Amino acid sequence: MGCGLVWLCSCFAPADGLAADSGLKMSVEGDRVTVESRGTPVTAVLAELGRQIDARVVLIGAFPETYSGRIIAAPIPEALEHLTSGAAMVFVHDPSGADPEATGIVEVRLYRYAIGRAEPVVVSQPEQPATSGPPAEDGNARMVPESTRIALEKYAEGPVSARLDSVHALESSADETAISALGQILRDDEDVQVRRRALDALRRIGGERAVPALEQGLGDEDRDLRGVVVAALAETQTERSVASLGQVIFGEPDGELRLLAVSFLAEHESEAARALLEAATQDPEGWVREAASDALGSR
Repeated sequence: MGCGLVWLCSCFAPADGLAADSGLKMSVEGDRVTVESRGTPVTAVLAELGRQIDARVVLIGAFPETYSGRIIAAPIPEALEHLTSGAAMVFVHDPSGADPEATGIVEVRLYRYAIGRAEPVVVSQPEQPATSGPPAEDGNARMVPESTRIALEKYAEGPVSARLDSVHALESSADETAISALGQILRDDEDVQVRRRALDALRRIGGERAVPALEQGLGDEDRDLRGVVVAALAETQTERSVASLGQVIFGEPDGELRLLAVSFLAEHESEAARALLEAATQDPEGWVREAASDALGSR
């Protein structure tokens, strides 16, 4: 970032002199943020930052502290490091770069270790842009294709055989609604056979658009299914999938699956992957720490 210790000291100041009722004040100029706060929960500060930069902010692990102090025109990554006392972070950017005035950040993930209990918490969700074109007859902005609608109706019939057929039909449709539905099935269906079929469908669909749906399987009770989810995420080789592997590093209870995530991150050359590998050098299991250190040493 081109910022040394002198810059950091000039950017971050204690709460001395702030009024007791100062609350939270924040402004964003380009890729720099200014914050003034006394006693505001860090989650609330992060949510406001997400709102102002129009980005999704996701927390893995606990962030219970409050923030009192000033941040003056600091680059967003440095401000986040200061606010969260050095939590690991991954940024997902808009690949289109459509808005030159925006930060380009569409998602921020912040991680702290919470092995076995790291359910993601979304503290900021950007507003969905209005969809162009005529609305659907039911008033929804997005028209659901007929094949997807029929597949969803079949799923609602209930029996396992009908749900399996529905998953096959949703894979064939592979539109936005169908992929989202497969993610919900992967997360919520009571039958592991149906969840595995949904996972297989998402893996075959692949690509960036399948990643949010694949993430729904990271908390599955079936260890083998979670392992396939980790492999499927690694196959996409995108910023979003790297961010998802961070959830494995910080929250997956099975050390072998954390090791699997480390092995996939070792193949990814991004700074985000490096940050997560550095975090994995603090893993509770020595062999995971060693693998992460080896991966960093070979870069």
